[in-house]
Amino acid sequence: MAIYEVIFDVDAKSEKHSSLQNQTTDPKFWTDQIAAQKVLQEIKSLETWINLWKDVNQKANSLEELILLAQSENEESLYDEIIKELASLDKAIEEAEFKNMLSGK
Repeated sequence: MAIYEVIFDVDAKSEKHSSLQNQTTDPKFWTDQIAAQKVLQEIKSLETWINLWKDVNQKANSLEELILLAQSENEESLYDEIIKELASLDKAIEEAEFKNMLSGK
């Protein structure tokens, strides 16, 4: 999943989110209401992307654990569940990639 972390640039988005959050604590932040609203909108957009990444990453980690369990227990009965979860993860990644593509400049 590290490759997707680079594609979605999660680290940069997280850093920017933190920076913008810090700006909102400045007493002068609300002086310019229009600028403040733009910052808040950007924070919300970044939160959406960060949460999307966390969800996709969690699915991948859970699937990896399931695969490792199936391998260690030599449990072939989990094969169908693994295939189903792989398809779900693939769909989630495709949707995230599509959203990322549409959000480009």
